[in-house]
Formats: sequence, C-alpha cells, structure tokens
Amino acid sequence: TTTALSTHGDWIDLDNVQKGDLLFFATKKNTRKVNHVGLVTDVRPGRVQFIHASTSKGVMTSLLSERYWYFAFVQARRVL
Repeated sequence: TTTALSTHGDWIDLDNVQKGDLLFFATKKNTRKVNHVGLVTDVRPGRVQFIHASTSKGVMTSLLSERYWYFAFVQARRVL
C-alpha cells in the first residue's frame, strides 16, 4: 500500500529531491495519513514535477507547486 511504501527508504528534505524520488501526499480532508504517491520526473529551482495516477484522470504529471499538491504534501523519500 502507499502507506506501507511511505516508511521505506530515506527521508529527504524537499530542497534535495531528485528524479526518481517518491513524493507522498495526504489527499483526504482532515487527516495527514498518506494515501497517494508520485514519482519525481523533473527538478528545477523552485519547480518539482512528478508523475502519478488518478482514478478519475488516469496517469498524469503535476507540479508540486500547484496549490492542491502543495497543501497535500507530506514527505519525500529516496528508495534507491
């Protein structure tokens, strides 16, 4: 599960994320329990892009700076 995956690897400060790192999110209201994950695909100063899957929209790319994802963000991890 996404929650179980969020305990593996090394915690990374958001300023140090790289391509291939995982971003974990809590998208349900009134909880910080991780339930969504994305894979970082591009990092530039002030811009982190990630790929993830949505049940309503399928696979898509988003930016961490988008309001929804920014506020849902919980942690970043490096598994490899």
